Amino acid sequence: MIDLRLIFLVMFVMVSCSTIPSVDSDFDSSYDLSQYKTYSLESLKGIEDSSQISLNPILIQRVHRSIEKNLDLKNIKLSDNPDILIKVLVGMDREVSSSHDSSSYLYPHYGWRDTNTRYYQKDNQSISIRAYDANTNEVVWYAFSRFRKSSNFKDQDSIDLLVKNMLSNFLN
Repeated sequence: MIDLRLIFLVMFVMVSCSTIPSVDSDFDSSYDLSQYKTYSLESLKGIEDSSQISLNPILIQRVHRSIEKNLDLKNIKLSDNPDILIKVLVGMDREVSSSHDSSSYLYPHYGWRDTNTRYYQKDNQSISIRAYDANTNEVVWYAFSRFRKSSNFKDQDSIDLLVKNMLSNFLN
């Protein structure tokens, strides 16, 4: 007989591996997004510093390809004289957290001492896609997503799925 705990464990692993990172998006309701039919695409240049050294430049290329593919599916065409300017920012940030072992002991002459402090490092990559009106240069639409660097976003299909999710409410 199959153990139900094993089935739930397998289901949990399958679901957790297939999840798409959450996306935060917003738009300016004073603009009619349906009027935009052409775009240009550029990357915002970040500050070149040591915190960005592990940022994968191929990720930026994948994001650009995916935006072009998804906007083409929405019948918005790349142009030298665009209605909107799509700007992409890809970044890296590192979170460091600690945990303390609760098994303190009495250390002679110095009182109670904490025996273990563990530090955990989590590298996150972030993608921000912003659409600017070409005439006013105001942001009319925005999407942001953050995911763990160690997650499986190292192929075009995974990035396509994330960008499709990010652009899902753009021009609908």
